[in-house]
Amino acid sequence: MENRQEQLIKLHAYTLSDGSLNRDREGCWRLIFTNKDHSLLSDFKETIRSLGYNYYEQKCSRALQVVVRSRKLAEELFSLSPSYRTRPCSDSPRCPRLANSGLGSCMYCEPLQYMGKLYPPAWITNMSNKQLVREFLKVYASCEGGVKLDIFSEKPLKIRRQVFIATANPFLSRQLIYLLWTLGISAREESPSIIISHRANLQRFQEMVGFIPNCRVMKGKWRGLTKNELLTLTLRSYDNASLLKIHSKMLSGTG
Repeated sequence: MENRQEQLIKLHAYTLSDGSLNRDREGCWRLIFTNKDHSLLSDFKETIRSLGYNYYEQKCSRALQVVVRSRKLAEELFSLSPSYRTRPCSDSPRCPRLANSGLGSCMYCEPLQYMGKLYPPAWITNMSNKQLVREFLKVYASCEGGVKLDIFSEKPLKIRRQVFIATANPFLSRQLIYLLWTLGISAREESPSIIISHRANLQRFQEMVGFIPNCRVMKGKWRGLTKNELLTLTLRSYDNASLLKIHSKMLSGTG
């Protein structure tokens, strides 16, 4: 039972981040997870299998979609959050209920208001122990986050070292900051992201959360490294900043 709870919490995180849960034209609930990273796709599929559900795959632009068509799974996910749409109701794709089509993506229509915008009632469920919190954050950060490591200037040397977790939903943002705080990690909101900085917080994030093994940086000068490798490099650069130039040259093929 504990393992199933952990897997369901992971699926909760996958759906709130790179997933969607809505009805198809026949009125059946479909969970769709869209991603390009092989490790995240593989872990998502393993999570679905461990919960006893079947899935199928379909291509979407340059990404892959894993689709689960199941009313029972929708009920399990809705027991954790009444919605998995995180963007404002009026943003594209516009909530169907605003157009009176009747096929919404929420269990019930009770939007939350912030700064003049209406947001679906999507939230992170309460978790009974820190292990569940760690699993949730690992998945969510792997899908929606990464590491920012940049040299701003040589003299004096200025380096940006941050872990970021993207979210345009102000309610989820506050919940994520609170969950990180329960693990001893201080974070701040810089919309549309949550930022973790300073050595102690980054070290704590690596020890308590981290990223899904082998999920990779998809763009930028650190493309090809795993997110965990880039986090390790970030922490090592506090003691030896020259490592940044060496690794950057190796990845660009000029070293």
